[in-house]
Amino acid sequence: MFEARVVQELFVTAPNRVGLLAQVSEAIYEAGVDIYAIGAYEKDGRGEFMIVTSDNEKATAALANIINMSVERKDVVMLDLPAEAGSLAKAAAKLARADIDVRWIYGTAGDGNRVSLVLRMADPVGAVSVLNA
Repeated sequence: MFEARVVQELFVTAPNRVGLLAQVSEAIYEAGVDIYAIGAYEKDGRGEFMIVTSDNEKATAALANIINMSVERKDVVMLDLPAEAGSLAKAAAKLARADIDVRWIYGTAGDGNRVSLVLRMADPVGAVSVLNA
């Protein structure tokens, strides 16, 4: 039912401004890298992005050229699940029963049959074991 795996996300921060999303996404595109999932928000005057890509090395190099931008890598769980009512509830219940705290979650477009979610937690390897059991 679930397919979970550990991947690395890029955690990108920069001073927030109009056009920041365009600048980030264009830099990644021009590096020839696909964006598999993205989440972003503004916090205390900074734009913060969580991005899962097809090539973190190339994406990091491309983003390093943007002034005042920092890029960190964080291990996260990429969770593929059926695009049907209750799928997330079942996955979340498994994590709760195992006492695993989810720090953040965001998703990406699916194909109509499956969706992908990205979850950040203290122990991504343990979470993958729980979700895939």
